[in-house]
Amino acid sequence: MAAELFISVIIATYNRRHNVMRVLDHLSRQTAAAQEFEVIVVDGGSNDGTTAAVQARIGQAPFQLKAFRQGGPEGSGTDLSTQKRQHASAGEKLLPTDAFGPGSNRNLGLRHATGQVVVFLNDDVFVTPEFITAHATLHRKYPQPQIGGLGHVEQDPAIKTTPFMAWWAPFPYWMAQEIARKAESSQHSAEYSQHKSPGLEYVRLDYTFCWTMNLSLKKSFLLDMGAFSEVPFGAHEDIEIGYRLQRGGLELFYLPDALGYHHHPTTFAAECQRQYLLGRGLPFLMQRVPDPRIYRWYPLPNPMVSKSSPEWLRGQARDVARCLLLNDATVPRVLRPAIEWLEQRPHWSRLARLLYWKAMTYYFRKGYESALRDGKTIKTASPAIAGSPAQIGEDSLELSTLNRSKG
Repeated sequence: MAAELFISVIIATYNRRHNVMRVLDHLSRQTAAAQEFEVIVVDGGSNDGTTAAVQARIGQAPFQLKAFRQGGPEGSGTDLSTQKRQHASAGEKLLPTDAFGPGSNRNLGLRHATGQVVVFLNDDVFVTPEFITAHATLHRKYPQPQIGGLGHVEQDPAIKTTPFMAWWAPFPYWMAQEIARKAESSQHSAEYSQHKSPGLEYVRLDYTFCWTMNLSLKKSFLLDMGAFSEVPFGAHEDIEIGYRLQRGGLELFYLPDALGYHHHPTTFAAECQRQYLLGRGLPFLMQRVPDPRIYRWYPLPNPMVSKSSPEWLRGQARDVARCLLLNDATVPRVLRPAIEWLEQRPHWSRLARLLYWKAMTYYFRKGYESALRDGKTIKTASPAIAGSPAQIGEDSLELSTLNRSKG
Protein backbone atom coordinates (compact mmCIF):
# COMPACT_ATOMS: atom_id res chain seq x y z
CA MET A 1 0.00 0.00 0.00
CA ALA A 2 1.43 3.38 -1.03
CA ALA A 3 2.28 5.81 1.75
CA GLU A 4 -0.06 8.80 2.06
CA LEU A 5 1.37 12.29 1.85
CA PHE A 6 1.45 13.51 5.45
CA ILE A 7 4.02 16.33 5.72
CA SER A 8 4.65 19.50 3.72
CA VAL A 9 8.13 20.97 4.24
CA ILE A 10 8.11 24.73 3.56
CA ILE A 11 11.41 26.48 2.83
CA ALA A 12 11.39 30.28 2.46
CA THR A 13 14.53 31.58 0.77
CA TYR A 14 16.23 34.60 -0.73
CA ASN A 15 19.45 34.57 -2.79
CA ARG A 16 20.75 31.28 -1.39
CA ARG A 17 20.55 29.04 -4.43
CA HIS A 18 23.56 26.91 -3.53
CA ASN A 19 22.35 26.30 0.03
CA VAL A 20 18.80 25.50 -1.07
CA MET A 21 20.04 22.84 -3.48
CA ARG A 22 22.06 21.24 -0.68
CA VAL A 23 19.01 21.32 1.61
CA LEU A 24 17.08 19.46 -1.11
CA ASP A 25 19.92 16.94 -1.37
CA HIS A 26 19.65 16.18 2.35
CA LEU A 27 15.88 15.87 2.14
CA SER A 28 16.40 13.35 -0.67
CA ARG A 29 18.20 11.03 1.76
CA GLN A 30 15.41 10.57 4.31
CA THR A 31 14.58 7.22 5.88
CA ALA A 32 10.88 8.12 5.54
CA ALA A 33 9.16 7.09 2.33
CA ALA A 34 9.36 9.83 -0.28
CA GLN A 35 5.60 9.56 -0.80
CA GLU A 36 5.02 10.72 2.80
CA PHE A 37 6.19 14.29 2.25
CA GLU A 38 6.41 17.12 -0.22
CA VAL A 39 8.81 20.07 -0.30
CA ILE A 40 7.69 23.60 -1.15
CA VAL A 41 10.36 26.24 -1.87
CA VAL A 42 9.21 29.88 -1.80
CA ASP A 43 11.62 32.39 -3.31
CA GLY A 44 11.21 35.92 -1.95
CA GLY A 45 12.45 37.56 -5.15
CA SER A 46 16.04 36.29 -5.57
CA ASN A 47 18.28 37.39 -8.40
CA ASP A 48 20.73 34.46 -8.19
CA GLY A 49 18.75 31.86 -10.16
CA THR A 50 17.17 30.17 -7.13
CA THR A 51 13.73 29.61 -8.65
CA ALA A 52 15.08 28.26 -11.93
CA ALA A 53 17.44 25.88 -10.12
CA VAL A 54 14.62 24.48 -7.96
CA GLN A 55 12.29 24.16 -10.94
CA ALA A 56 14.98 22.18 -12.76
CA ARG A 57 15.00 19.72 -9.85
CA ILE A 58 11.24 19.04 -10.15
CA GLY A 59 10.78 15.52 -11.45
CA GLN A 60 14.27 14.51 -10.35
CA ALA A 61 13.76 14.65 -6.60
CA PRO A 62 12.32 11.47 -5.03
CA PHE A 63 9.62 13.53 -3.29
CA GLN A 64 7.04 15.91 -4.73
CA LEU A 65 8.72 19.30 -5.18
CA LYS A 66 7.00 22.65 -5.75
CA ALA A 67 8.57 26.04 -6.42
CA PHE A 68 6.95 29.46 -6.06
CA ARG A 69 8.32 32.94 -6.48
CA GLN A 70 7.20 36.29 -5.07
CA GLY A 71 7.26 39.49 -7.08
CA GLY A 72 7.25 38.47 -10.70
CA PRO A 73 9.99 37.13 -12.98
CA GLU A 74 13.58 36.90 -11.87
CA GLY A 75 15.60 40.04 -12.45
CA SER A 76 12.56 42.31 -12.17
CA GLY A 77 14.27 44.24 -9.38
CA THR A 78 11.89 43.43 -6.50
CA ASP A 79 14.71 42.68 -4.11
CA LEU A 80 14.51 45.69 -1.79
CA SER A 81 11.90 46.19 0.89
CA THR A 82 10.55 49.68 1.61
CA GLN A 83 12.47 49.67 4.86
CA LYS A 84 15.73 48.76 3.19
CA ARG A 85 15.35 51.42 0.50
CA GLN A 86 14.68 54.10 3.09
CA HIS A 87 17.74 53.26 5.14
CA ALA A 88 19.99 52.69 2.15
CA SER A 89 19.13 56.23 1.04
CA ALA A 90 20.16 57.45 4.48
CA GLY A 91 23.61 55.98 3.92
CA GLU A 92 23.24 52.93 6.15
CA LYS A 93 24.63 49.65 4.86
CA LEU A 94 22.15 46.88 5.54
CA LEU A 95 22.11 43.19 4.78
CA PRO A 96 20.16 42.09 1.68
CA THR A 97 16.55 41.23 2.45
CA ASP A 98 13.64 40.13 0.33
CA ALA A 99 10.82 42.53 -0.44
CA PHE A 100 8.05 40.52 1.18
CA GLY A 101 9.34 39.29 4.52
CA PRO A 102 9.54 35.74 5.87
CA GLY A 103 5.93 35.77 7.08
CA SER A 104 4.59 36.43 3.59
CA ASN A 105 6.86 33.79 2.07
CA ARG A 106 5.82 31.14 4.58
CA ASN A 107 2.14 31.96 4.06
CA LEU A 108 2.55 31.49 0.31
CA GLY A 109 3.99 28.04 0.99
CA LEU A 110 1.17 27.33 3.41
CA ARG A 111 -1.41 28.14 0.71
CA HIS A 112 0.00 25.39 -1.47
CA ALA A 113 0.68 22.78 1.25
CA THR A 114 -1.34 19.57 1.01
CA GLY A 115 0.03 17.71 4.05
CA GLN A 116 -1.75 17.53 7.39
CA VAL A 117 1.48 18.69 9.03
CA VAL A 118 3.67 21.59 7.86
CA VAL A 119 7.36 21.68 8.72
CA PHE A 120 9.08 25.05 8.43
CA LEU A 121 12.75 24.63 7.62
CA ASN A 122 15.43 27.26 7.09
CA ASP A 123 17.11 27.41 3.73
CA ASP A 124 20.51 26.80 5.35
CA VAL A 125 19.72 23.84 7.63
CA PHE A 126 21.02 20.47 6.42
CA VAL A 127 18.87 17.78 7.98
CA THR A 128 19.83 14.24 9.01
CA PRO A 129 18.10 11.16 7.51
CA GLU A 130 15.70 10.75 10.49
CA PHE A 131 14.40 14.32 10.24
CA ILE A 132 11.04 13.62 8.56
CA THR A 133 10.51 10.45 10.59
CA ALA A 134 11.02 12.28 13.89
CA HIS A 135 8.47 14.97 13.06
CA ALA A 136 6.00 12.45 11.62
CA THR A 137 6.26 10.16 14.66
CA LEU A 138 5.25 12.96 17.03
CA HIS A 139 2.24 13.99 14.98
CA ARG A 140 1.02 10.45 14.36
CA LYS A 141 1.30 9.62 18.04
CA TYR A 142 -0.46 12.85 19.04
CA PRO A 143 -2.92 13.71 16.22
CA GLN A 144 -4.56 16.52 18.21
CA PRO A 145 -4.45 19.78 16.21
CA GLN A 146 -2.65 21.81 18.90
CA ILE A 147 0.46 19.58 19.00
CA GLY A 148 3.68 21.02 17.54
CA GLY A 149 7.33 19.98 17.44
CA LEU A 150 10.60 21.89 17.69
CA GLY A 151 13.44 20.04 16.01
CA HIS A 152 17.02 20.50 17.15
CA VAL A 153 19.64 22.52 15.25
CA GLU A 154 23.41 22.56 15.73
CA GLN A 155 25.99 24.65 13.97
CA ASP A 156 27.37 22.77 10.96
CA PRO A 157 30.81 21.43 11.91
CA ALA A 158 31.82 21.71 8.25
CA ILE A 159 31.84 25.51 8.45
CA LYS A 160 35.32 26.97 8.36
CA THR A 161 36.25 27.84 11.92
CA THR A 162 36.95 31.46 12.75
CA PRO A 163 37.06 32.99 16.23
CA PHE A 164 33.60 34.43 15.62
CA MET A 165 32.05 31.24 14.18
CA ALA A 166 33.50 29.20 17.05
CA TRP A 167 31.46 31.39 19.40
CA TRP A 168 28.34 32.30 17.41
CA ALA A 169 25.07 30.40 17.96
CA PRO A 170 22.15 32.50 16.67
CA PHE A 171 19.48 30.30 18.28
CA PRO A 172 20.11 28.98 21.82
CA TYR A 173 18.99 25.39 21.26
CA TRP A 174 21.20 24.49 24.19
CA MET A 175 18.45 25.95 26.38
CA ALA A 176 15.95 23.42 25.02
CA GLN A 177 18.52 20.67 25.66
CA GLU A 178 19.01 21.85 29.23
CA ILE A 179 15.27 22.00 29.90
CA ALA A 180 14.89 18.47 28.50
CA ARG A 181 17.80 17.15 30.57
CA LYS A 182 16.45 18.59 33.82
CA ALA A 183 12.82 17.73 33.09
CA GLU A 184 13.69 14.10 32.38
CA SER A 185 15.85 13.76 35.48
CA SER A 186 14.27 12.07 38.48
CA GLN A 187 15.77 14.88 40.55
CA HIS A 188 14.13 17.73 38.64
CA SER A 189 12.54 20.50 40.68
CA ALA A 190 9.04 21.90 40.51
CA GLU A 191 10.39 24.57 38.16
CA TYR A 192 10.80 21.91 35.48
CA SER A 193 7.74 19.79 36.25
CA GLN A 194 5.67 21.86 33.83
CA HIS A 195 7.88 20.63 30.99
CA LYS A 196 7.29 16.90 31.55
CA SER A 197 4.02 15.27 32.58
CA PRO A 198 3.61 11.61 33.61
CA GLY A 199 3.08 9.41 30.58
CA LEU A 200 4.38 12.01 28.12
CA GLU A 201 7.24 10.83 25.95
CA TYR A 202 8.26 14.35 24.96
CA VAL A 203 9.40 17.44 26.84
CA ARG A 204 7.17 20.49 26.57
CA LEU A 205 8.47 23.98 25.70
CA ASP A 206 6.73 27.36 25.78
CA TYR A 207 5.98 29.59 22.79
CA THR A 208 9.27 31.51 23.06
CA PHE A 209 10.88 28.43 21.46
CA CYS A 210 8.60 28.65 18.42
CA TRP A 211 11.54 28.99 16.00
CA THR A 212 10.75 28.38 12.33
CA MET A 213 14.25 27.16 11.68
CA ASN A 214 12.99 23.60 12.30
CA LEU A 215 9.35 23.59 13.44
CA SER A 216 6.32 21.39 12.74
CA LEU A 217 2.67 22.30 13.26
CA LYS A 218 -0.71 20.94 12.19
CA LYS A 219 -1.80 22.89 9.13
CA SER A 220 -5.41 23.16 10.31
CA PHE A 221 -4.39 24.59 13.68
CA LEU A 222 -2.08 27.16 12.10
CA LEU A 223 -4.80 28.30 9.71
CA ASP A 224 -7.34 28.53 12.52
CA MET A 225 -5.00 30.90 14.35
CA GLY A 226 -4.61 33.17 11.32
CA ALA A 227 -1.20 32.11 9.88
CA PHE A 228 1.85 34.39 9.98
CA SER A 229 1.65 38.15 10.29
CA GLU A 230 3.14 39.77 7.22
CA VAL A 231 5.59 42.62 7.59
CA PRO A 232 8.05 43.77 4.91
CA PHE A 233 11.06 42.66 6.98
CA GLY A 234 11.91 40.09 9.63
CA ALA A 235 10.22 41.20 12.87
CA HIS A 236 10.29 38.20 15.21
CA GLU A 237 7.08 37.00 13.56
CA ASP A 238 7.75 33.38 14.56
CA ILE A 239 7.69 34.28 18.27
CA GLU A 240 4.58 36.41 17.65
CA ILE A 241 2.70 33.54 16.05
CA GLY A 242 3.98 31.22 18.80
CA TYR A 243 2.28 33.50 21.33
CA ARG A 244 -1.00 33.40 19.40
CA LEU A 245 -0.77 29.64 18.99
CA GLN A 246 -0.10 29.06 22.69
CA ARG A 247 -3.07 31.23 23.59
CA GLY A 248 -5.06 28.93 21.31
CA GLY A 249 -3.78 25.82 23.11
CA LEU A 250 -0.43 25.03 21.46
CA GLU A 251 1.60 22.28 23.09
CA LEU A 252 5.11 22.47 21.70
CA PHE A 253 7.34 19.44 22.21
CA TYR A 254 11.10 19.16 21.83
CA LEU A 255 12.32 16.72 19.15
CA PRO A 256 16.08 16.18 19.48
CA ASP A 257 16.00 13.46 16.80
CA ALA A 258 14.64 15.89 14.19
CA LEU A 259 18.18 17.14 13.79
CA GLY A 260 19.59 19.66 11.35
CA TYR A 261 22.92 21.44 10.95
CA HIS A 262 22.92 25.19 10.42
CA HIS A 263 25.25 26.04 7.55
CA HIS A 264 25.49 29.80 7.59
CA PRO A 265 29.06 31.09 7.51
CA THR A 266 29.03 34.69 8.62
CA THR A 267 31.23 37.38 10.10
CA PHE A 268 31.11 39.59 13.13
CA ALA A 269 30.49 42.64 10.92
CA ALA A 270 27.57 40.98 9.13
CA GLU A 271 25.95 39.93 12.39
CA CYS A 272 26.23 43.47 13.76
CA GLN A 273 24.16 44.58 10.75
CA ARG A 274 21.69 41.75 11.35
CA GLN A 275 21.28 42.73 15.00
CA TYR A 276 20.41 46.26 13.88
CA LEU A 277 17.59 44.90 11.71
CA LEU A 278 16.36 42.63 14.50
CA GLY A 279 16.26 45.63 16.81
CA ARG A 280 14.17 47.55 14.29
CA GLY A 281 11.66 44.72 14.28
CA LEU A 282 11.32 44.47 18.06
CA PRO A 283 8.55 47.11 18.49
CA PHE A 284 6.30 44.89 16.37
CA LEU A 285 6.81 42.04 18.82
CA MET A 286 6.44 44.24 21.89
CA GLN A 287 3.04 45.47 20.77
CA ARG A 288 1.80 42.03 19.69
CA VAL A 289 3.10 40.03 22.66
CA PRO A 290 2.30 41.59 26.07
CA ASP A 291 4.30 38.96 27.96
CA PRO A 292 7.35 39.74 30.14
CA ARG A 293 8.98 36.44 29.16
CA ILE A 294 10.04 37.78 25.77
CA TYR A 295 12.49 40.19 27.39
CA ARG A 296 14.76 37.37 28.50
CA TRP A 297 15.96 37.19 24.88
CA TYR A 298 16.71 40.89 24.37
CA PRO A 299 19.21 43.40 25.84
CA LEU A 300 16.54 45.76 27.14
CA PRO A 301 14.99 46.33 30.57
CA ASN A 302 11.61 44.70 31.04
CA PRO A 303 8.98 47.49 30.93
CA MET A 304 6.27 45.15 32.21
CA VAL A 305 7.57 44.72 35.75
CA SER A 306 6.59 46.97 38.62
CA LYS A 307 8.82 50.01 39.09
CA SER A 308 9.00 49.22 42.78
CA SER A 309 10.34 45.72 42.23
CA PRO A 310 14.01 44.67 42.61
CA GLU A 311 13.88 43.28 39.06
CA TRP A 312 13.01 46.71 37.66
CA LEU A 313 15.84 48.35 39.61
CA ARG A 314 18.34 45.72 38.43
CA GLY A 315 17.17 46.14 34.85
CA GLN A 316 17.52 49.90 34.97
CA ALA A 317 20.98 49.68 36.51
CA ARG A 318 22.13 47.23 33.82
CA ASP A 319 20.66 49.44 31.12
CA VAL A 320 22.40 52.58 32.40
CA ALA A 321 25.71 50.72 32.62
CA ARG A 322 25.21 49.32 29.11
CA CYS A 323 24.51 52.75 27.65
CA LEU A 324 27.53 54.28 29.39
CA LEU A 325 29.88 51.55 28.15
CA LEU A 326 28.33 50.74 24.76
CA ASN A 327 27.54 53.89 22.80
CA ASP A 328 28.35 55.75 19.58
CA ALA A 329 31.70 56.87 20.96
CA THR A 330 32.93 53.52 22.28
CA VAL A 331 31.66 50.73 20.02
CA PRO A 332 32.47 51.89 16.45
CA ARG A 333 35.68 53.69 17.42
CA VAL A 334 37.11 51.50 20.17
CA LEU A 335 35.38 48.17 20.69
CA ARG A 336 35.04 46.99 17.08
CA PRO A 337 38.65 47.85 16.13
CA ALA A 338 39.80 46.11 19.33
CA ILE A 339 37.82 42.97 18.45
CA GLU A 340 39.21 42.91 14.91
CA TRP A 341 42.74 43.25 16.32
CA LEU A 342 42.16 40.43 18.82
CA GLU A 343 40.74 38.12 16.13
CA GLN A 344 44.05 38.21 14.27
CA ARG A 345 45.90 36.95 17.34
CA PRO A 346 44.98 33.36 18.27
CA HIS A 347 46.21 33.71 21.83
CA TRP A 348 43.79 36.59 22.40
CA SER A 349 40.75 35.22 20.51
CA ARG A 350 39.08 34.14 23.77
CA LEU A 351 38.96 37.77 24.85
CA ALA A 352 37.39 38.68 21.50
CA ARG A 353 34.60 36.19 22.22
CA LEU A 354 33.84 37.96 25.48
CA LEU A 355 33.39 41.22 23.59
CA TYR A 356 31.32 40.04 20.59
CA TRP A 357 27.95 40.07 22.30
CA LYS A 358 28.67 43.40 24.01
CA ALA A 359 29.14 45.05 20.64
CA MET A 360 26.18 43.27 19.05
CA THR A 361 23.81 44.41 21.79
CA TYR A 362 24.77 47.98 20.93
CA TYR A 363 23.65 47.48 17.32
CA PHE A 364 20.45 45.75 18.40
CA ARG A 365 19.65 48.65 20.70
CA LYS A 366 20.53 51.14 17.97
CA GLY A 367 18.06 49.50 15.57
CA TYR A 368 15.36 49.43 18.23
CA GLU A 369 15.81 53.11 19.08
CA SER A 370 15.88 53.98 15.37
CA ALA A 371 12.44 52.38 14.96
CA LEU A 372 11.10 54.33 17.92
CA ARG A 373 12.48 57.61 16.58
CA ASP A 374 10.85 57.01 13.21
CA GLY A 375 7.49 56.74 14.96
CA LYS A 376 5.99 55.29 11.80
CA THR A 377 3.14 52.85 11.41
CA ILE A 378 4.02 49.28 10.49
CA LYS A 379 1.27 47.77 8.39
CA THR A 380 0.78 44.07 9.02
CA ALA A 381 -1.79 41.63 7.75
CA SER A 382 -2.83 38.06 8.42
CA PRO A 383 -3.96 37.13 4.91
CA ALA A 384 -6.93 34.99 4.01
CA ILE A 385 -5.65 31.53 3.10
CA ALA A 386 -7.72 28.74 1.59
CA GLY A 387 -9.16 26.73 4.44
CA SER A 388 -8.58 29.46 7.03
CA PRO A 389 -11.06 31.83 8.66
CA ALA A 390 -11.90 35.12 7.00
CA GLN A 391 -9.06 37.61 6.74
CA ILE A 392 -8.29 39.02 10.15
CA GLY A 393 -7.50 42.34 8.53
CA GLU A 394 -4.77 44.90 8.67
CA ASP A 395 -3.39 46.15 11.95
CA SER A 396 -1.64 49.46 12.41
CA LEU A 397 1.24 49.36 14.84
CA GLU A 398 2.06 52.88 15.94
CA LEU A 399 5.69 52.97 16.99
CA SER A 400 5.14 56.44 18.39
CA THR A 401 3.07 54.93 21.21
CA LEU A 402 6.06 52.84 22.23
CA ASN A 403 8.22 55.91 22.07
CA ARG A 404 5.91 57.71 24.48
CA SER A 405 5.75 54.77 26.87
CA LYS A 406 9.51 54.51 26.82
CA GLY A 407 9.78 58.09 28.04
